[in-house]
Amino acid sequence: MAENKRSQQMKEITQKLEKGVKEIFTSEMYKEYLKTMSQFHDYSLNNTLLIYMQKPDASLVAGYQAWQKKFKRQVKRGEKGIQIIAPAPIREKEEVEKLDPETQEPILKPDGTPEMEEVVYTIPRFRIATVFDVSQTEGEPLPGLEVPELTGNVKNYETFLQALKEISPVPIRFDEIESGAKGYYSNTKKEIVIQKGMSESQTMKTGIHETAHAKLHDRDFMEETEEKKDQMTREVEAESVAYTVCQYFGLDTSEYSFPYIAGWSSDKDLKELRASMDTIRKTAGEFINQMTEKIQEIQWEEQRHTESVLFTDSQDRYGIYQLSEEGNGREYRFMNLAYLKGKGLAAEGKDYQFVYGDVLREGDTLEDLYEKFNIDHPGDYTGYSLSVSDVVVLKQGNKLTAHYVDSFGYEELPDFIRQREELLEEAKRISAALRF
Repeated sequence: MAENKRSQQMKEITQKLEKGVKEIFTSEMYKEYLKTMSQFHDYSLNNTLLIYMQKPDASLVAGYQAWQKKFKRQVKRGEKGIQIIAPAPIREKEEVEKLDPETQEPILKPDGTPEMEEVVYTIPRFRIATVFDVSQTEGEPLPGLEVPELTGNVKNYETFLQALKEISPVPIRFDEIESGAKGYYSNTKKEIVIQKGMSESQTMKTGIHETAHAKLHDRDFMEETEEKKDQMTREVEAESVAYTVCQYFGLDTSEYSFPYIAGWSSDKDLKELRASMDTIRKTAGEFINQMTEKIQEIQWEEQRHTESVLFTDSQDRYGIYQLSEEGNGREYRFMNLAYLKGKGLAAEGKDYQFVYGDVLREGDTLEDLYEKFNIDHPGDYTGYSLSVSDVVVLKQGNKLTAHYVDSFGYEELPDFIRQREELLEEAKRISAALRF
């Protein structure tokens, strides 16, 4: 009975998916679908579609118990879950003839009968799972989930552009383009050319669009894989990838329009539409993951340099440290020192990451910094508001002190400076070894 019910659920879900694919290709619906895809770029095409059809504004989903155990949040009373498809593979055992690894012939016993061995194989199966969006929950805050905005700030623009150049499969250069195009990918020269002098936002979007072409529509790659795509399909794919990536990184997507999408989709059968949608999803997901990793690498190098300046500069300075997502710090995020002592823990330099530093203005106190990083964040600050468990380091004259943000005021951490200096020295040694 239960098996029949599950089969019926899967059938209904599948029918809903097929209907959803056909209905999605209007300009406005398509843009909303791509927005959902930008949030769930690591999900399968089917689950991305299912999330979009049930809750288009979803931004982070997890199961009921996962919200409780992993995030210490509770699903609000009366909230309706989002149904997705989850793998539920079955493991089976079977007795088979044992084969010689070299000849692939059966190994025989002395009596001439074949030797047998037990093999375990997995049969793919799926089930319906229910998840909830973060907006349907309440509880502890989720720091570190925000995507850094890359618009309107020269420093971030340069970081983004550098990351784009490093993940692009071909070189990117700037030039005057006589045709009036904003950019193009050259199949013959294997390069991307972007019109120079454009706004930062337009340069970013054009660079992403042309990099998508280089990843997906290189002539040699398409011949090798025997793919055949008309010009409109290539543009739909590149523009859709660009929109999804821009949406994820907070770039302005208001001017994007897909007026041709309905006409394009009407010429395709369901199999072709799903193939293009899956290509867009995979490419955008890969793009986002590569860009995120590269941006973090670049920013980490910048932060490491800025932290070194904190320790070596002759000027008075300050540095803000927050617990990293990895390591033991997760055990005491937002906890006061009394809690740490009760658990036999201590605030360790290795659990933290340097998130911001600047010159200390004359007369600035720890209380001034607390107010600054709760009410009036600097424009290039990417951490969350200064909270319990954060550490502020002050350099005044030749003296360095570290201060733990406690439930009330600050407590000095005598070993923190030495721990961070040791980590910086280790990072320098690793960097020197890699260069060598």
